[in-house]
Amino acid sequence: MNAILMRTGLALCLVPGVLFGLSLLLEHHAWLWDATVYRCAIDATLAHDDPYRFVGDCAGYFLPHTYPYAGTRLLAGLATMTGTPLLGYAYVLAYAAGSALFLYAAGRIGGSTRAVALLVLAPAAGVFVSELVSGNMGVPFYGALLWLIWRGAGGRPVTALGVAMAPFKPLYAAYLLLPFFQRREILLPFAGALAVAAWYGGDALLFPVHFADWLRAATGHANEVPGFGFSMLVRKSGMELQGGTAIVAAYALWAAFAVVLTLRAVARAPTPLLRALVAVAGTALLLPRLKEYDCLMLIPLALALWPTLDARERREWLALVGGFGIALPATIWWLRKLALVWGTAPATWRSLVDMRWLVQNQGAFLFAALLAALVWLAFRSRDAAQPA
Repeated sequence: MNAILMRTGLALCLVPGVLFGLSLLLEHHAWLWDATVYRCAIDATLAHDDPYRFVGDCAGYFLPHTYPYAGTRLLAGLATMTGTPLLGYAYVLAYAAGSALFLYAAGRIGGSTRAVALLVLAPAAGVFVSELVSGNMGVPFYGALLWLIWRGAGGRPVTALGVAMAPFKPLYAAYLLLPFFQRREILLPFAGALAVAAWYGGDALLFPVHFADWLRAATGHANEVPGFGFSMLVRKSGMELQGGTAIVAAYALWAAFAVVLTLRAVARAPTPLLRALVAVAGTALLLPRLKEYDCLMLIPLALALWPTLDARERREWLALVGGFGIALPATIWWLRKLALVWGTAPATWRSLVDMRWLVQNQGAFLFAALLAALVWLAFRSRDAAQPA
């Protein structure tokens, strides 16, 4: 009976994820939408226009360009040598390869492609279905990062990946801290930070107008679409992400909490693979503007951790992390469908999917699951020196 109930509960949790994914991919055609933003920005840069004011000038696209001018200028330079279409094909290939690396490495870690498929569909009502085809550079980055971790690569390849990614996604420079979290190594993160600082310092000196435009566009977008994590806490407080003493002090406290929590959780992880995955999860908490795809590492973390847990710990993990990331959003989604059952709302495809509610809340559930995972790992009752 318990097995039947578990399977039924899992199926009910997967339904909103499947419907959400189908709605985004089939109805809204959410394929590589962030790549379209970059294409518009590259076209504007090649035409010597401002890449941060192309909205309405590029097929009426609805997303602003908020990525740094450093990466935009680099890609525009590549486009002049290869042509924009060839550069686009190269990006699609790199994106597909990064996504495949993530799914492949996660499958090898968990030993089951079925488990990976279930976890991709289930967290926060299937948001990963859309994130894996969104076109955001974070997805191939996490694919490459997970593949390096699974292969047991040292700190140098991981640091090189972080430095290479920073011109396009500056927040991902935080992942230069991975050698410090794993082995208390200072030199590699310091060298990586110097390289990233030199890149942005040179960009600010050589292209001050575009650099200022980027900061203005990124800050405005962060306030309008603040994401989750620290930025969500700032939004709830009524403040804006405009800098200032209060924001800096608040982030310093949050960062100190995240660093201490991560160091404690890493120290209590029983295997090198788990220590690396826990370090990645803790680094994600440092990102001021956490997004849904930044929680992708919850999947390999759960798969690698599960065999090391005893029966009691598995129940705790499912109740806490699975509750926030899977069961709670699915339960609320089903409760919102009661209006369809009672006939007080029209039984249409749109009312069934309820996409707006999912989009507005999916990241908060994933953030809660990520934070719960780190807290549980840091304060689990078992002796950290004794693997299961």
